[in-house]
Amino acid sequence: MAPLRPGQDYAWLAAAGVPVRIAHALGESDQRTANTLGAARRAYAAGLRVLEVDLVLEGGELRCQHDPGPQGDLLKDGCNINTLLSTVPRDAWIVLDLKSDIETAGQYIVDRIQGTPDERRVVFQLYQPKDFSLFNRWQSRANLPGPILSTYRVRRSVDHVARHADRLGVGAFAVPLDRLPALSFRPAGARILAHPVHDCLSWAEALRRVDGVYTLSSLQCASLSPVRST
Repeated sequence: MAPLRPGQDYAWLAAAGVPVRIAHALGESDQRTANTLGAARRAYAAGLRVLEVDLVLEGGELRCQHDPGPQGDLLKDGCNINTLLSTVPRDAWIVLDLKSDIETAGQYIVDRIQGTPDERRVVFQLYQPKDFSLFNRWQSRANLPGPILSTYRVRRSVDHVARHADRLGVGAFAVPLDRLPALSFRPAGARILAHPVHDCLSWAEALRRVDGVYTLSSLQCASLSPVRST
C-alpha cells in the first residue's frame, strides 16, 4: 500500500469547524430527502461547509443515491455529481462515498473535474489498500485534497487500520460509532471522525473520543466542544 505524497491539503478539515461537522448524505441521512440537491442547499444554509454524498454509477451517470437500482419512496430531484457541484457554492467541499466500483466511478469524477476549480473541493473517501494506489494516480492528474480513510467496510480491527493510516500519512480517519470503543491507537496528526451521529446522545458519546462527526445538518446539541477522555 503506497503512502500518500507529503503535503496533503487538508484545508477542508479547518473549514468543517471545531468539532468537525460533515453533512451525512448531504445532511439528511435516513430521510426521504437524503442525497438530494435540496438537502445540500439546506446543509449549506445551516453553515456546514463539508457535505458527504452517496454516489452510484448507473447508465453512464453518477447519481446521488445510496444503493443501485430504484430508490423506492426516496425523493429524487436530479442530483448527480454534475448538478451537485453546480449547486454547492465554491467555498464548500464534497466528500464522496462511492457505492459503485471505486476505480470506474473515481475515474469518472477525475475526468469530470480535472483542470477545473472543482478538483480542489472533491474529497475522496478510501476503504481498501488498492484505493490508495488509485488515489495516488488520480492525484497525479488532478489537484485533489487530502482523502479520508474509512473503516466502514473493513473487517480487520480498527487499531490495525489506524496503524496503516499512521504509516500512510492520512489526515482524516473515519470510524463507525459502534466501533469507537475498540479504537485505542490514534494515527499521528489525523483527525478522528465518527458516523453516523444523528442525535445528541450519540454526539456526546462520540465527542468524548473523536474530533468530529458525520451528522444531520438540522442537529443542534447543547455542547459543540469535543471533550476527550484520557
